Amino acid sequence: MANVIIYTTPTCVYCRAAKEFFTDHKVQYEEKDVARDEQARNRIEALGASRG
Repeated sequence: MANVIIYTTPTCVYCRAAKEFFTDHKVQYEEKDVARDEQARNRIEALGASRG
């Protein structure tokens, strides 16, 4: 199975719903809280910029 990484913020309702879905369907995932983790925030910003 693929490795799942979810980038979240504490107030994101979509993040919360996705995590609940993963849990309900027994999908293992790694959570990266971009509000606390500067490295994760930089990574997700770089991914967004590469799509522009």
